[in-house]
Amino acid sequence: MLDIITEYRKGIFFIRLAGRLNYHTSFKINHELSPLIKAGGIKYVVYNVEELRLIDKNGINALDASSRNIVNNKGKVIICGLGKYPEHRKIKDSSILSYSYSISSELWAFKIINL
Repeated sequence: MLDIITEYRKGIFFIRLAGRLNYHTSFKINHELSPLIKAGGIKYVVYNVEELRLIDKNGINALDASSRNIVNNKGKVIICGLGKYPEHRKIKDSSILSYSYSISSELWAFKIINL
């Protein structure tokens, strides 16, 4: 099960993920969040993965595709909360962090994005 809580604040779309992002749940990123981001013209996204306990290749691919779309539209992607669970190592080892920012807390997002 994947729980997603979203909040749009001061020009930044915060996406808090909890639970499992895998083959069975990655459609939520691909078919619910990505179209919402695209339709809203959102350029700044913070993925909070602090409570994401499990992620597999499908979950990484969903985050990667969504994040690349934002960056390709001259936006910024921030990943926060990495490190609480061993599974977060998969995100650190992926290519996502090569074009996004990694921070410890959502509060740093405003400083990185400079809004």
